[in-house]
Amino acid sequence: MVRFISICIDAGSVLVVFFPVMAVLYGTLFRQQGWKKKLWVFCFVIYLSAVFSAIGIPSVKGLILEPQFHWIPLIDILGDPLAMKSAILNVLLFVPLGVLLPVIWEGYRSWKRTCAVGLGLSLGIEILQIFTYRLTDIDDLITNTLGTLTGYCIFSFLAKKIPMASLPVSKKWEPFFLCGMVFFLMFAVSPLISHVLWDLVLSGPLWDKIR
Repeated sequence: MVRFISICIDAGSVLVVFFPVMAVLYGTLFRQQGWKKKLWVFCFVIYLSAVFSAIGIPSVKGLILEPQFHWIPLIDILGDPLAMKSAILNVLLFVPLGVLLPVIWEGYRSWKRTCAVGLGLSLGIEILQIFTYRLTDIDDLITNTLGTLTGYCIFSFLAKKIPMASLPVSKKWEPFFLCGMVFFLMFAVSPLISHVLWDLVLSGPLWDKIR
């Protein structure tokens, strides 16, 4: 429960800044996009914020260089039930990415491109974890990419059953722009806002019930 609240606070602190930033962008760079596209982008940003919070990325207030690496694939997963559980959670965590990318951006209605984004995002997160207390693990690259592929398969199945709405044509770099923006907000801005939100939670009646 505490972990869930932490993820919600991290995502909320990103959205506080995301709304005014996107209001400016939608009035200039993304002016041609309709409300459906904006709603899907909003969902994508919430998802990215939750992923970054759950997996763990460095922040401006907590940078530390203590790299830990695991280079041999699948050994831990096959030999440790806890590692297997973690691997399954990693797969599930990236399933929405494989669904959202092709739904929002027609340029990613290819499993190769979608999986490439999943692999690239996972690789970026693992590199960033060098600056945290977390382990940089090759198994995470495998499971995250597998999760993205699973999500794309779900999209592909649903696309055959349910006609996909035609969204405004957009640039292929948009997902990377949004990933970069969410990362910057969580790295530089979220720690300041989340501190205020945590103070509100800790001083409220909810914390007494769950601690």
